[in-house]
Amino acid sequence: MDRGEANTAWYRKNRYLRGISKDDLEDRIFDILNNMIRVSDDAMFVPLKGFGECGEWMDKLIHCQEEFNIKFGNFAENFSKGQRREILPFDEDRRKRIKIAATPFRQVQEPVFLRYGSMSNMYDLYHQGQLMLQPAKRFLDEDLAAVQDDECMIDVRGILDSEAVRRLVVNPQAVPDVIPDQHVHLSFETADYAIYCMGTKPELRMIADWDARAVVIIKQPEEFQRRLIHSIQSRFPDAQISFQDVAYLDPYYPPTKPPDVCAVKHFRYSYQNERRLIVHGCDVGTGLLLNIGSITDIASFVPLE
Repeated sequence: MDRGEANTAWYRKNRYLRGISKDDLEDRIFDILNNMIRVSDDAMFVPLKGFGECGEWMDKLIHCQEEFNIKFGNFAENFSKGQRREILPFDEDRRKRIKIAATPFRQVQEPVFLRYGSMSNMYDLYHQGQLMLQPAKRFLDEDLAAVQDDECMIDVRGILDSEAVRRLVVNPQAVPDVIPDQHVHLSFETADYAIYCMGTKPELRMIADWDARAVVIIKQPEEFQRRLIHSIQSRFPDAQISFQDVAYLDPYYPPTKPPDVCAVKHFRYSYQNERRLIVHGCDVGTGLLLNIGSITDIASFVPLE
């Protein structure tokens, strides 16, 4: 029995997606495919290859296809193939900018931070250390040049047993010993906080996601973090500041404890490899402009136009 056959047999036994609607299942398929797409040096969308690179996503896709066949009929005939907003347009303008970035991205040696944006904003970041500390709620605004996402809420859903539910709720004593095929949808929320996001891998696709006109590659991330913390502390001495790598949550694989909403995103964004600055206890209004000083000594500037 090969991996695909074993995966199908395992899924038919467990069927953790058996409570999912057709629309949610199709959304999940697009979320999985979204993480299997990369951009090549010649600015073409290409899939990840082999189980070594994308085994987890292939497994999830097999599970989705099998659930689709069981509940909704033949996958090939009944899948709507509709467009989803997370897969952004890949027009000729983006293609040109991605080609420009290919060579400097190949030369990047990790660990690094990468920041994508407009020409003027990235120029100011590089030469003056000027950056915008945003309220997390800002990332729902449609005028933001990126994929919109609710950074103050994360969902867990599916069919959970009693033990799994007890780990996630504030009143575990109220959970019955047996929850027969209980469809659970839990939303974890947090109050607004300040945030600054960076990539940790030179991913060409991010140029399309952010509609970037320039990129700043920060080659000494620890020093950049130190300068940024110092700038915030001098202005907000009582603020709670942390840098965290984002954890990407599959809502149908419940966590073992309530997630830290500030550092968790839906797994549809796993390809972004994000690290973020999180600040509690400071009012940044609709956005606060900081100036940490020139970072030309620890970074490089890549114009894409």
